[in-house]
Amino acid sequence: MKRMILIASAALLTLPSLGCTSEEAQNIATLEGDATAGKPLYDSMCAGCHGADGKGGSYDVDLVAELHHSDEEIIDVILSGDGDMPAYSDQLSDQEIADVVAHVRVTLGGQ
Repeated sequence: MKRMILIASAALLTLPSLGCTSEEAQNIATLEGDATAGKPLYDSMCAGCHGADGKGGSYDVDLVAELHHSDEEIIDVILSGDGDMPAYSDQLSDQEIADVVAHVRVTLGGQ
């Protein structure tokens, strides 16, 4: 029985790495983001680390190279943080997050 619990626990821990996303991220991804409204948010909250062009700022984190991820995966990182990146779930509204993602995709990613 303990072995089954350990196996089930290990399987659950690997879910985020397999591209599973939170329900909150999935809900935010349904919003229509406004790239123009997302630019000032990106400039003030993201560009310091990711650079104005998304190719790396003070932490040299290249967002453009990460655009192969789904919107939901990107939103999960914005909500929860990742490594040195802080979580922004309590600083940005759902619409603001959708706007930042739209700015990253349209302006920085050329989509």
